[in-house]
Amino acid sequence: MTIKRGKSHNPAAATQTERRFDLVDLDPFDYSTPAGINAFIEHLAGIEDQLRLLRGFDGMLTGGGMPEYLFRRTHGIVGLLRRLIEDGCAKAIATGEEQLTPELLAGTAIRLGNLADLDAGEIPSIPGRTRRVPAPLGLASAGHTAAAGQGHPVRRWSPRPAEPAALDRSQPPGLRDGHRSHRGRGR
Repeated sequence: MTIKRGKSHNPAAATQTERRFDLVDLDPFDYSTPAGINAFIEHLAGIEDQLRLLRGFDGMLTGGGMPEYLFRRTHGIVGLLRRLIEDGCAKAIATGEEQLTPELLAGTAIRLGNLADLDAGEIPSIPGRTRRVPAPLGLASAGHTAAAGQGHPVRRWSPRPAEPAALDRSQPPGLRDGHRSHRGRGR
């Protein structure tokens, strides 16, 4: 297992994903040694523990010829194994079989193209930047800004300080200025 901090020759040019995550390059499982077989079966057992199929059972992925079948289909590549099991579970639920069998998985193609959000055409357009426009004297609290290149003022909310003389202290806080409190409604 190798941990990569970036794929570029220029360490300052890491992609956004590479800056946010530590990328882990997993080698395929080795099925030619007892240790490799054990590691693959332990991985399958971990996956099996997480599956929630109504007719799922202990040994569904680790018993019989299922480990060999899964290794032949995926060549021990974790991403392909994940995709096959995920699509197989969806098919098992849709058909009502509710368990993974070699027969069900035989009819399940491993397709990486059915992952969500891969199309570059689905990237949303990014609105233009806003730039701060100095407000004329006397309007500083209005917080005028203009969209770059458009010159249209945009008002931001700015709290106004309450004037002490404007407060009517003869009424409870919920009834001042003609507002009614929502407490006691319907009682």
